[in-house]
Amino acid sequence: MRIPEARLNISSNPTLISLSDVSREKYYKEFRGNLYCPTPNCNAKLIYSSGTKSHFRTWKYNSHADNCKYGFVHYSVENERPTVDVMVGIEFERRQKALNEAYTILTMSEEEETSLNQIKVQNVSNRNPKQRKRKESQGIQLTLFDEQTARQLLKRRGPNLKKRKVSQLDSSHVGKTCLLMGYVKRIKLQDEVANITVLEDQKDIKVVFEEAFIKDPSNRTYLYKFDAIEKLLKHRPNIPFTGIGQVRQNSKTQELEFAIFFGTDFRIDNMHLHSLAVQMM
Repeated sequence: MRIPEARLNISSNPTLISLSDVSREKYYKEFRGNLYCPTPNCNAKLIYSSGTKSHFRTWKYNSHADNCKYGFVHYSVENERPTVDVMVGIEFERRQKALNEAYTILTMSEEEETSLNQIKVQNVSNRNPKQRKRKESQGIQLTLFDEQTARQLLKRRGPNLKKRKVSQLDSSHVGKTCLLMGYVKRIKLQDEVANITVLEDQKDIKVVFEEAFIKDPSNRTYLYKFDAIEKLLKHRPNIPFTGIGQVRQNSKTQELEFAIFFGTDFRIDNMHLHSLAVQMM
């Protein structure tokens, strides 16, 4: 999180300094290790980041006071690494196909969803001799789905990437990777990224993009573009959201959250964020 000013603790009288008081050279010569959160009674250390948009931000793994407006929940690198490894193990093309399939499932009509379930039952019956008498779904595939769409929705490929609507998530999913499906309810911009609340069947979950997302070089083209979602939300409600990530439990609120690590692993109305940003310009 970007912080506009910092408390400088060098002498017995701490002072507040702004970004205009700091340069890269001055930070490393005088200020490094002596900058703290400007909130009274908060002792979280800060660092200075230079660049086109210089700012102060929280020193890695430091925590803010409970009542500090700059506070946020840290997740350790050890907890993040297994999730990233799991998603890297599922090749990029498969993840993109899964996002396409999830969008199709999320936006299909009740008739189409019922028909797809019937097709799945028929496929199970064909594999199980004890259930071969069940033939109620024959011929439905060609009338409601083109052959390629039906094949994508039904075919299983490699390691299982489970698709879950928001209403299907519970505490048993904590720590697991899945593909989330729902609709954007609201968005709260957080400097480079945002928190997105996703709703489905009267249940919602917060989608978060943490420091690991911000620091990954492959996500650079997605930073500072989340306001495009806010603009789209002002024009129309019920925007489909699909994303691959990990279910978490917030240590403060105990509520479920969904962490996404790669910009290519989530879509808004089946568009990558940078494509949406171009469209909303």
